[in-house]
Amino acid sequence: MRGTMSTSQTWSKDTVPYFMYGVGVTVSTGTTLTINPGVVIKFDKVSNPRIYNKGIFNVIGGSFTGTNITIASSSNVGLAVTSGTVSIGSSIFRDNIYGIQITTSVKSCVVTTSTFANNSTYGFYQNIGPTSTAIGNWWNSTLGPSTSSPGTAGDRVNIHNIDYTPWATSSVP
Repeated sequence: MRGTMSTSQTWSKDTVPYFMYGVGVTVSTGTTLTINPGVVIKFDKVSNPRIYNKGIFNVIGGSFTGTNITIASSSNVGLAVTSGTVSIGSSIFRDNIYGIQITTSVKSCVVTTSTFANNSTYGFYQNIGPTSTAIGNWWNSTLGPSTSSPGTAGDRVNIHNIDYTPWATSSVP
């Protein structure tokens, strides 16, 4: 998969796996990429593709596991988690308004050994549900994430149900 999505798409597990290569996929303004339960997305490590989100990127229900993902340049939410179980490692969330946003109850969300950088409002925002694990991540500062105003440390997290300590003291992955 590569190129710009000009229409909304829903990826289902019937096409397994989705393989990202080249520059990756751009979700255009006004479009939605929905990832259904059981979808596998593999990223070519040589060309280092990314998901550029200018629209909406939703993970819905079931289980989503991602490794070596870059979600960048969103005009709103880099990754919106709306239900199910999410596990993300060795990934990058940068230059979004929200890196990750959880606004509905999810079973679990674990994000480790990843980088949150230059997300303007929150690197990780959650206002409901069980505690999410966000440990071992680089928050764009050796001081860790900011829990108050943007700019006081690294990318901002709200402290509602997010375990973010310990954090990485240098960029990962």
